[in-house]
Amino acid sequence: MKKLLILILGLFYFYIFAQEETPKEFDLKYIYKKGDISSYRLKIENLEKLNISGKYSEKKGKIIIDFEEEVCEVDENNNGILKLKFMEGSLNNIKIDISNKTATLKRNPKGKILESLGLEEISSEIVKIIQKSLSEYILGIDRIPLSIDFSKFDSNTFNIYVQSFTPVFPEQKIKIGEKWEKQIMIPVFFTKGKLIYTFEKIEENKAYLILTLEKDQIKGNGKLIFDIEKGKIIEQNFTVKGENIKTKVDLSQYIPQYKQSFEVSGSIIVKINLKEI
Repeated sequence: MKKLLILILGLFYFYIFAQEETPKEFDLKYIYKKGDISSYRLKIENLEKLNISGKYSEKKGKIIIDFEEEVCEVDENNNGILKLKFMEGSLNNIKIDISNKTATLKRNPKGKILESLGLEEISSEIVKIIQKSLSEYILGIDRIPLSIDFSKFDSNTFNIYVQSFTPVFPEQKIKIGEKWEKQIMIPVFFTKGKLIYTFEKIEENKAYLILTLEKDQIKGNGKLIFDIEKGKIIEQNFTVKGENIKTKVDLSQYIPQYKQSFEVSGSIIVKINLKEI
């Protein structure tokens, strides 16, 4: 009888400790509730040390874009129909005109953009911002109209650029320490790369993720905070470094008036911060 009691107690304690050692799994997903509005600020800061066709230049830049994300509808599959409304923006502290421009996204609970409307107009405005930034290297380029008519593009063509700032979570539940990856369009560098997410920890019902990226001479790292209860991004920080870059830029494909191509070499550091405000 005594041996049986010891055996039962041993099995009981084994069961308790086994339960404690079993890693907890989490289902990371976006939660959409009709009428919810989240406000964000996207800040992109860059430091460039470039040699452009024999002309060396160092330049700092800062772009800030404020926008709202409103849940207009939730369909039968819990996909969110989201309206993006751009409120205001600035380039190097000079205001740029993007206010009240809108786009619509259909995004599933895991974060994948299924379809969009209106991103072609927003993308046109973003390219104008880039063109304005380039004018510090190439005088007058910001006053020359682009040859690309963005209105002829399907909005879904630009989904990959927006998706770069939106993590896509695994379909299955995941444990702390697990990793997953996705292809993104690397911001500013306009090339695709593999972004790796590592589930670092949980604190106050918020998931903390580590971001790492490596693509040839381009490397990136950062962190992301995701509110599990509310199902939305709280903040994302990401730094991308391009060192020993050597490339050739032909602007004539975008601006016919510019027949000249440029040899570009040097380094670029880009700091990206997306934060709920």
